[in-house]
Amino acid sequence: MADFATPLPTNLTADQFLNWTASQPDRPRYELHQGNAVLMAPERTLHAQAKLEVAVALRSALAGAGQDCRTYIDGLGVRIADDTVYILDAFVQCGEQPDRNATETSAPVIVVEVLSPSTQGIDHRQKLEDYFKLASVEHYLIIDPDARRVVHHRRQLGTPPLGTQILAGGVLQLEPPGISLQIDDIFAGLPDQPEDELEAGGE
Repeated sequence: MADFATPLPTNLTADQFLNWTASQPDRPRYELHQGNAVLMAPERTLHAQAKLEVAVALRSALAGAGQDCRTYIDGLGVRIADDTVYILDAFVQCGEQPDRNATETSAPVIVVEVLSPSTQGIDHRQKLEDYFKLASVEHYLIIDPDARRVVHHRRQLGTPPLGTQILAGGVLQLEPPGISLQIDDIFAGLPDQPEDELEAGGE
């Protein structure tokens, strides 16, 4: 078991961080934020289910469109800088794929984060800025399983350099790679919301 009372390492490079995480005996989930190892909070069931549903929806859309891309879910890191590595909830990579033994990806086209109470701030702000530092990233999807909506940030020409839309239904177009998703499909497999949450959402 991880010793949560032990201070986590600081001033790490990305390579040092990846070597350090590989040496942890029970392999808890960490990210590297500006040189500091950060322990990721345990997942809620809803979070895990939402990751699976969006990955399945992306994979089905890619297969239907005949795109040379692959969907990955959970676990692989993406190196933003030499001192920052995030763990993606899901992503799509086109063309050449990561090696079968790789622990990180270098060229995601679509990156996905599923919101949780402890990560909303960084997902909406810091990760939004950081993901688009990667030249390969065209779309950043923030999935809100509680509100049943998707925040879609996309790279675009002109000013501003990013476009944003919030969808609670309808069709999400992702070009490139040239696919479309039904928003309802992303949330179709999630459990029904409790009545008190539905009432709160309508206020």
